[in-house]
Amino acid sequence: YVNSDDLSTAFLLSHEAMHASNYLDQMSDGIKIACVEDEVNAFTIQLFLSSSLTEEEMKTMNLKLREGYGNINNQLKIMWDLLTYRDYARRMCNSLDYNDCFFKYFNKSVEDMVKSNPYYQKQCGLN
Repeated sequence: YVNSDDLSTAFLLSHEAMHASNYLDQMSDGIKIACVEDEVNAFTIQLFLSSSLTEEEMKTMNLKLREGYGNINNQLKIMWDLLTYRDYARRMCNSLDYNDCFFKYFNKSVEDMVKSNPYYQKQCGLN
């Protein structure tokens, strides 16, 4: 991680920490989480982390994102995608049942991303 910026490393670590938490839950409860669901949970934690950034960290992330999708590292590309899915879910949910609606649309977008990615297809045994 020497060549990676702090925000990218934080996003990656939050993702992997969610996998570790899910694994510990599985070991203590005996309830296995499906691979795709595990990934959706981990990507959701990344989105949550982005909402807790300080103003300065948000400025840094936005400056990097302004370089354009083709010019940023993979962790920031994933954040770009997650922020896009977040915005889509927000647009779709103008209701009193906002949280359920938001996660319905956001999780479906992330699930589709995971299922369409060759890396996750192989990891989750989807192909």
